[in-house]
Amino acid sequence: GDGQSEQGTMKIQSSTNVKGWKEDDLSNLYLEGDGNISLDGSTAYAWTMNYKNGKVKYQYTAPYVRSEETKMDPSLFNFGEVPEKVMHDAQVKDDQITFTIPREYMAEAGLNATQMLSELDDLDYGDVAVTAAINKSDWTLKTVHMKFNVTMTYMDYPVNADYDITYEFGLAGEFHEADTEEDSQESGSVNQTGHQYE
Repeated sequence: GDGQSEQGTMKIQSSTNVKGWKEDDLSNLYLEGDGNISLDGSTAYAWTMNYKNGKVKYQYTAPYVRSEETKMDPSLFNFGEVPEKVMHDAQVKDDQITFTIPREYMAEAGLNATQMLSELDDLDYGDVAVTAAINKSDWTLKTVHMKFNVTMTYMDYPVNADYDITYEFGLAGEFHEADTEEDSQESGSVNQTGHQYE
């Protein structure tokens, strides 16, 4: 062997806009988003995705252009399903809830974001830091942000991966008016700062 002891550095980012999400009815669920994976500083994968009616479609722009469609069980997006016992050190401050999901639960849940690539093996999760922003008026979710680290093997190469995953929620009721928002890319960044309520 050539004694490869060095470890690759992988960064995985994905951002998904979630519309029509209702805890007890996922039939109107619509997702769109994008993501990328860089390995040792250069882009290995980049994609946009959308999900509707049980089908998720990935449109890759790197390493080469291709599209892929697979079936996806929407119950992966039951965000209400994280059992409270795995939410460690939950803290509420203004409209932000922060908590930790311990690594054991992640390994069990096998987060769907890590399921995409068949080339990944031997995943060993770290704890997940979760920040959720809520609408205080009705306790619905605005955004969910997760950061965690995974060591794994990528094509037989040991890799240390940082995941940075964001879900942004549109109101369940605005499923059909959602199209008007598509034009302004800025709307996402405004939400991050929180609206001024008079």
